Amino acid sequence: MTANTPLDLDTLTLVDLETQRIAIDSQFSKKDYKALDLAILQPADCFLELSGEDIRRRTYVFTDAFGKELCLRPDLTIPTCRSYLEKHRTKPDVARYAYHGLAFRSQNPQSAKPTEFPQAGIELIGAPSTPDEDAEVFSLTVAAIEAAGLQGFDITMGDLGLFSELINVLDMPDVWRRRLARSLWRPHEFARLLEVLSRKGDEAPGLLSILGGLDEGEARAVLSDLLDVASVEPIGGRSLDDITDRLMEKAFDQGAEALPEETVKLIHDYLDISGTPNQVFDKIEATTKAAGVSLEKTLSNARMRMKQINDTGIPSDRIRFVTEFGRNMDYYTGFVFELCVPELGDDAQIAGGGRYDNLLKRLGANKDIPAVGAMIRPDRLLRARQLNSGRSMA
Repeated sequence: MTANTPLDLDTLTLVDLETQRIAIDSQFSKKDYKALDLAILQPADCFLELSGEDIRRRTYVFTDAFGKELCLRPDLTIPTCRSYLEKHRTKPDVARYAYHGLAFRSQNPQSAKPTEFPQAGIELIGAPSTPDEDAEVFSLTVAAIEAAGLQGFDITMGDLGLFSELINVLDMPDVWRRRLARSLWRPHEFARLLEVLSRKGDEAPGLLSILGGLDEGEARAVLSDLLDVASVEPIGGRSLDDITDRLMEKAFDQGAEALPEETVKLIHDYLDISGTPNQVFDKIEATTKAAGVSLEKTLSNARMRMKQINDTGIPSDRIRFVTEFGRNMDYYTGFVFELCVPELGDDAQIAGGGRYDNLLKRLGANKDIPAVGAMIRPDRLLRARQLNSGRSMA
């Protein structure tokens, strides 16, 4: 094989994948992650409500003979969390889970991407939300990739908790904080939203202008009646409640004061920061201090997490920290990361993960349960290994 040899997933052998799986599992078992066997069929509402827009629109959804809406699992994190709740709903406890299995997502007919593909991963659920747990999951993911035989890959890291802390100390309505945090990992949407929140002037369409002058209860009642009269059906996986929430947000924008210029500048300055983790933490500290705000606690945790990662043998200068980096799932709340091999093009991401401390409550737990996890794409990992092998033989 040469460096220019096309890589076709059809050429991947079961022997190669099984050897790779054994190597990955050997790393997971060192930290006592227990293997789970997860159901392929899942309740659809979990994924339609909690996944990102990209996953939501590509989930296979159907209704069974009894009217229950089901889906083929588009990823394995939510099924793992549901399995945890079945075992620990009355008494939350620390659990370390590992999994291997197929995920399913529809694709554009012109795309060569598979509609079903393997995922491997780990989830650490119920342990305190501390830098130690973040570092454990991240370092174990890197160790699994390297044990499988791949050494050359890029690492990108971010922290949604740092951004949340920044907007929490700035003066703005809570609803705007939630929307900015929710949009951070979608750069174009985030830029449009920030522009809307920072300008005043253009008169809203008539309905939104009227709704903006009502209290929330009255406005929701009016919208509910209008949607009912218009016989509006759910769109793109969104429920009528989702549609109402979005319209309410737009109406709220009309009645609130615009974000001050200095607030918008600070947000832009923060999101322009990238570099090695320690460089970024220093720049964030200097930028926020100059603006008269402090992220001391969250920054301290980020520095501690990086120290823990360094102690496992992963140097800081191997990692690029990007303040605006997020992942394509709506449930992440803190530390996030991806491992990529750029030569794979659209399939560059071979692993990724992060912290999601609110997800289990949204799935039915009676309180927030801390959790952090990671996913590996074995098919892409094997292609990357073949590519590296081709390079060495060229």
